Amino acid sequence: MAKVKVLNLDKIRSDIRKKITLALRDETIRTGIGEIVALDIKETKDFGTPAESTQKWRARYEKSNTTDEYYQRNKLNAVFTGELIEDLKNNVRLSSTKGDISYEIKQSDKFHKPYKSPSKKKKSSSKSNVTRPKYSDIQNWMINNYNYNYLKIEDFTIKKLVTFMRKALEKILVK
Repeated sequence: MAKVKVLNLDKIRSDIRKKITLALRDETIRTGIGEIVALDIKETKDFGTPAESTQKWRARYEKSNTTDEYYQRNKLNAVFTGELIEDLKNNVRLSSTKGDISYEIKQSDKFHKPYKSPSKKKKSSSKSNVTRPKYSDIQNWMINNYNYNYLKIEDFTIKKLVTFMRKALEKILVK
């Protein structure tokens, strides 16, 4: 899970603080944060070269599955079809405490769709959730097995987020 925090709102006059807090709850801000973080993961996260067996699996399955535009067979990242990152992008949650607001970006407990088999045969259990992992389970497996924490937000992305939030707040509050 990654967090983006807006701190020290309690130090602002109450009428202004209320307007800012309401503006920070705007859907466009959550959507924008999700898009910036997703793009950061797609563009910059590279954890080396996958094993030869993984590259063979990818070569086989990319023929029958639509791959994300940032996918590269010989690069370890969190992108194949892009479904995992789309879930992340659409799962930005807001929480607030006295004086602070934070946005949590984490995988949901929804199920990942099965990949289409290259043999074009239908899998008998494709409708079953038993063989389909949850997005959150995939994230945990990647972190535990590969130390592959794609949710670590890079410094340049934090700058993008700050710029985005400043412009979004200005647009919402100046209406």
